[in-house]
Amino acid sequence: MRGTVLVTGGARRLGKAIADALRACGWNVLVASRTAPDAAVAVDLAEPDAPSNLFAAAKAVAPDICAIVNNAAIFSQKQDLPPDELSRLRAVNVDAPRALTALLAANGGGAVVNIIDCHALGAVRDDNTPYLKSKRDLLAATVEDARALAGRVRVNAVAPGPVLPPESCHERAGSTPLGRHPTPQEVADAVAYLLSAESTTGAVIPVDGGQSLAIEQLLMKFLVHTYGCQMNVRDSEAVEALMLAAGYEKAAGEAEADIVIVNSCTVRDMAERKAVGKCGNLIAAKEGRGKTVAPNVKVVGLMGCAVKRMGADVFKSLPRLDFAVGPRRFGAIPRLVARCLAGETRILELSGDDEVPTGMDAHVGGSSFQSYVTVLLGCDNRCSYCIVPDVRGHEYSRPAREVVAEVRALAAHGVKEVCLLGQSVLRYGVRNAAWSADDPPSPGGYTEAFPRLLEALNAVDGLERIRFTSAHPKGCTDELVRAYREFPKVCRHLHLPVQSGSDRVLKEMGRRYTRVEYLAAVAKLRAFDPEFAITTDVIVGYPGETEEDFEATRSLMDEAGFDNAFIFKYSPRPGTRSAALPDDVPTSEKERRDQVLLDDQERRGQVRNERLVGTVREVLAEGPSLRNSARWSGRDGGNRIVVFEPREGVRTGTVVKVRITAARPQTLIGEIYTPIPSFS
Repeated sequence: MRGTVLVTGGARRLGKAIADALRACGWNVLVASRTAPDAAVAVDLAEPDAPSNLFAAAKAVAPDICAIVNNAAIFSQKQDLPPDELSRLRAVNVDAPRALTALLAANGGGAVVNIIDCHALGAVRDDNTPYLKSKRDLLAATVEDARALAGRVRVNAVAPGPVLPPESCHERAGSTPLGRHPTPQEVADAVAYLLSAESTTGAVIPVDGGQSLAIEQLLMKFLVHTYGCQMNVRDSEAVEALMLAAGYEKAAGEAEADIVIVNSCTVRDMAERKAVGKCGNLIAAKEGRGKTVAPNVKVVGLMGCAVKRMGADVFKSLPRLDFAVGPRRFGAIPRLVARCLAGETRILELSGDDEVPTGMDAHVGGSSFQSYVTVLLGCDNRCSYCIVPDVRGHEYSRPAREVVAEVRALAAHGVKEVCLLGQSVLRYGVRNAAWSADDPPSPGGYTEAFPRLLEALNAVDGLERIRFTSAHPKGCTDELVRAYREFPKVCRHLHLPVQSGSDRVLKEMGRRYTRVEYLAAVAKLRAFDPEFAITTDVIVGYPGETEEDFEATRSLMDEAGFDNAFIFKYSPRPGTRSAALPDDVPTSEKERRDQVLLDDQERRGQVRNERLVGTVREVLAEGPSLRNSARWSGRDGGNRIVVFEPREGVRTGTVVKVRITAARPQTLIGEIYTPIPSFS
């Protein structure tokens, strides 16, 4: 016989399963419940002095009590509770477990396991129901008591799943469902494991029915460093949500991080070098070498496109890296971290080209009024200079109903603007069907997958703006233009990379359009709205680019009248078709061309923005300006930065009307507009 364990809340199925599992492991079980017919001690934990009375009564029955399972709880989905109900909930869910833990510490010690709703681990941090708040408080108490009572009582927790909010749990073919609740037996097995793990304290086991019983340390903090594009930013946010759901806490900076994950980019050589260099510095800090940037770091991992490109060679560059994971396998990161904490190292998991990641719909709740939503994975365009198809795999369009459900959940949690992501987002629904036969038909008769998705999202309550990026001229169809015209939530801005204005270079690049076709797409977008904002990407110094080719690019940019342009100096990437070509444009010439285009765009942007002086723009307020905290900034529907003087009542995430009073090449300046009442 191991001794006696006191289990509260034995009337529920879970309490019975815990009691049975512990008896099977050799424990004598004493059940304390207000309603269970077989309870050895009848108690209402909401009553004054109930914990001390319960402990005394239990000791009278079984003097060898050496463990407690705090399973009793008052559940409520209400946001507002009357004071007396709120007091009872707090007493049962937080105060009683803490008091029983203290009584055990004062009477010989032992082990405590608290049962905590998995949502309290961080998956729904913006859900402030009194119930979940009480469970988060108990989670914090688990950590605090584990520290304060070390050597007397081992304090741990078990968190029944699912690990993500139900509205963001969607089953996908070939993936592990994130939303299945564990069985009572699975939770009971986790409790029995923690009571027998004599070296464990301050830990939680998140049991979601699909994960192993690896212990995730509550006391550890993580940090994600992100290099590269919006797709990487979105993947990093999903990883943060999954790590929070697994019980970790987000660190404020490297100095307090125990786990650091670097999300890498490989589109350009310098971006990859930065990510690998960051990992090298962190590993040196972990081993006590070099500059101590992260004195507490215990696990260093690399994720993203560079891992896919390098494969197993990543450990040649970083021989003491703990783990490396490809861009479509980020959902495995909490599991890999647990393996590293258990002593493994040099773990490599590369994602397949057609793999559908788990956790794509995981978001950090309440973190922002804006959110990225991935709708299209991978790329099948195969441009000659681009490594993305090799590292991010083939195109896969997420089911439309899954995307709509994700956006609805975000809007319900306060998100006002979503940006739909895809490497070539207008190819949504091309390689695989995004809409199924049992989806409701398009009310407006849309037949193309992406405009039909915009139609569905435009109907989402609470959502105010829809953006998307990046685009290709081939996708600028009549239906897309119609969607822009008909749906007020779809912002009139498109990022439409051109890369070059020379037909010869465009053909070499494999861009699949001509100069004339590109300009026709621009004209189609501007025909119904001359203020329609178009931004672009341009590469200078592509192999064989002549001065004539460069001047063709300059003239196209003038003719298109871009609102902004991002200029990149060509650099060859291993494995791409253009890497086999001589990189024959000198660096000095690349830099000259780069500067010429930047100067052109400054002039062009000034002209475009001056036309907006005197107009009234709807601006989504983003908060204080980075350059002048006395002013606020936001963006209009064309994604233009607008700076204005705030007024009382203006909050982050609100849409305000701003009258433009001045223009800069990349910024509009204005004042909040209040219409003058008309008297007739």
